[in-house]
Amino acid sequence: MERDFARVWLEVDLSASRNNFTHIREQASPCEVLAVLKADGYGLGAAPLARAFVAEGARRIGVATAAEAMKLLDLGVQIQVMSAVFPEELDDLILAGVELPVTDLEMAEKIGAAARRLGRTARGHMKLDTGMGRLGTIVEKALEVVPRCCAVEGLDVIGIFAHFPMSCEHETAYCVRQLGLEKSAIAALAGKGVTFAWRHAANSDAISHFPEAAREPFNMVRAGITLHGLVDVGESAPPWLRPVASFRSRLAAVRTLPAGRTIGYGGTFRLDRPTRIGTIAAGYADGVPLAISNNADVLLAGRRCPVVGRVSMDYTTVDLTGVPDAKPGDVVTFFGRDGDAEIPAMEWALAKRTHPYDIICSVSPRVPRVYVG
Repeated sequence: MERDFARVWLEVDLSASRNNFTHIREQASPCEVLAVLKADGYGLGAAPLARAFVAEGARRIGVATAAEAMKLLDLGVQIQVMSAVFPEELDDLILAGVELPVTDLEMAEKIGAAARRLGRTARGHMKLDTGMGRLGTIVEKALEVVPRCCAVEGLDVIGIFAHFPMSCEHETAYCVRQLGLEKSAIAALAGKGVTFAWRHAANSDAISHFPEAAREPFNMVRAGITLHGLVDVGESAPPWLRPVASFRSRLAAVRTLPAGRTIGYGGTFRLDRPTRIGTIAAGYADGVPLAISNNADVLLAGRRCPVVGRVSMDYTTVDLTGVPDAKPGDVVTFFGRDGDAEIPAMEWALAKRTHPYDIICSVSPRVPRVYVG
């Protein structure tokens, strides 16, 4: 088998990633940008993306888990875990200098105890719950709980942050209320002499739609999905945003089937005329959602071809009427760019009734990631 051959691959354009990081940094200036690369960079590959962002001047990388943090220690920048950590993970994280989430007093005491045992001082960010409802000290108890967390020996609480459940451009009142709650908590804590080097609230949507989330008292923003060229369902993409990922495969077969023949499991598509059918060498085991069965297009030679029949585990079938010269081995693009044509990941998200995060995170680990740019 030829070493560089692939039947299916996810192409990641690092030049587009760098473009997006640069524009986010300009938009959020003077705030620091935490480049969020959780879930292996949303499925695109955390390490190559991190190196690209560091080359552009990124000084901080955010992840969700201890295991993700430990894989990025050689970058020479600060790694921060934003989600829950467990006591069994603390020793390695503290010894590595990873910044930790401090969700409540109990967690603060566990971090402090581990740090004292190791002869170290752990650094952490206090997480407030201003309405997300998952983790953190509820904001109404901040004045009571946060100073006690900051007083734990062995723990240096250097940051405070919250997270938005709704920061889209259509939820202005809710987001502004959350910002106000966090700002009030920061001010009240400062009045008690409790201050923080890092104060952050904005995720990708908030960076785009709520400039006040990148102004005092905040001095850091957390960029996630927009780094990868995507926005949430219903959001407006900024004009500078460049898609990063293209999901590609190849035609495994091209055949002309007679009228009346059904395609795929369950016979969900019946041909009303003789039709050239292409069989693509990728299916739901590769991350092609069943929801696009009879409900989406692919690109071949820059032209759209409709998916016909149910997506199989290893194959997807398409109508090649619009590309009469198609042949086995030709490259097919599920989402992404092919020349001047593009199928956005958003089309899959809408077909699947989900959002683009789910689409790129669902590309299977068996699909190689190929980096260009």
